[in-house]
Amino acid sequence: EVKAPRMLLKVEQISSNKVNKPFITDKAIADGYRPPYPANRSIRKITTARGIKFYRLHTIFKKPEGGFFATAKEMAPFKDDPVALRLHFGLRYEPIYITEVNVPANTELYVGRIGKQESFGKMKDAGFQYQSVKRLLPDSFTNTNPLQQSIPELTI
Repeated sequence: EVKAPRMLLKVEQISSNKVNKPFITDKAIADGYRPPYPANRSIRKITTARGIKFYRLHTIFKKPEGGFFATAKEMAPFKDDPVALRLHFGLRYEPIYITEVNVPANTELYVGRIGKQESFGKMKDAGFQYQSVKRLLPDSFTNTNPLQQSIPELTI
């Protein structure tokens, strides 16, 4: 029997308040942003054991980079509906593009429930997101496509 390689080297619990703190600024609040995770919760900080593929939604073709992304499974139910994706992930704008995010082994990520973003129509804590603890290299972001283009991994 051949075993699949482990996906995670390490899993820790961390306070969402600690992770949220850098996002609570006067400018963010003025722009309508709320912290990315619900307050007073425990979220996970994981370290990947191998490369893992995620997806990132965005509006500018030449700017796919960013620290937040999700699994194909999390996006699949909404893949043909940019409005539903925007609401589910608490995004300011309807996504136009989707990009593969190839997270390398030994990368630290936060994993947690997506917090409310009332200014953008997300009225409850729901869904899960991944956040890179440190900035990923630009070559981690590949295969940018229009959202309407079918991506096999995003089928239910």
